[in-house]
Amino acid sequence: MTVPGFTAEPGRALTAADAHRVLLHCALDAAGIRLTEADRQAVADIAALDFRAVNSVIGWLAATPLRG
Repeated sequence: MTVPGFTAEPGRALTAADAHRVLLHCALDAAGIRLTEADRQAVADIAALDFRAVNSVIGWLAATPLRG
């Protein structure tokens, strides 16, 4: 999976926001949700929040019936 706007570099630690963004994109992908450009900005904004908030959003996505 490719995360828009993110390039992992070997040996570079992820910032919390980068890790959150990857987790959010994985959850969205698993839920079958395709993102628009506006959605990508919203994901970046959510990724900047603390882990507790991000984890709540991921939980909501996991509880959502799969789309397809």
